[in-house]
Amino acid sequence: MNWEKTGPKQYELRQGDHVLANMIIIGSAASCTIGSRLIQVKRCGFWQSVIEMTDHNGQVLLRTEPVNWYSSKSRFTWQTLPYELGIRNSPLAEYYITQGGREVLAYGLKTQHGKAVSVMTVTEKIPAEDATELHLLLWFLFHAVAEGETIDGIPTEALVSVISA
Repeated sequence: MNWEKTGPKQYELRQGDHVLANMIIIGSAASCTIGSRLIQVKRCGFWQSVIEMTDHNGQVLLRTEPVNWYSSKSRFTWQTLPYELGIRNSPLAEYYITQGGREVLAYGLKTQHGKAVSVMTVTEKIPAEDATELHLLLWFLFHAVAEGETIDGIPTEALVSVISA
């Protein structure tokens, strides 16, 4: 599974030859498609610390809320389960999502042969097809890091590490 850049601020989430999702970044928002579903992702609030994902009817699919005003963690509910979104710099930038205290998905930077590369870490707890919205959320946050910090922008194929749950 990897994100591929298809144009300026345009990306595809692919699993082999199958396109799972598309994303177009527009300022502090993104227009996404999963199959025929249209999804909007945007930052909200005075500090832009809330992220909201809505469907084509404007119904909220998920909304992150900071744990407190100075925290690097936010909480949200997705498919009736509570999740936590966080960011850490250990040793390089990484966004991650946990559910019940267990990490389910993370996007970060790692070094490979002295160069920074984007890494997507996925547990087997949530199948990729069921977690596409979570991939959209993390890529919305992480794409700028991936493009700005990797040597030649986004690698054609992001390195994928699968960790058993």
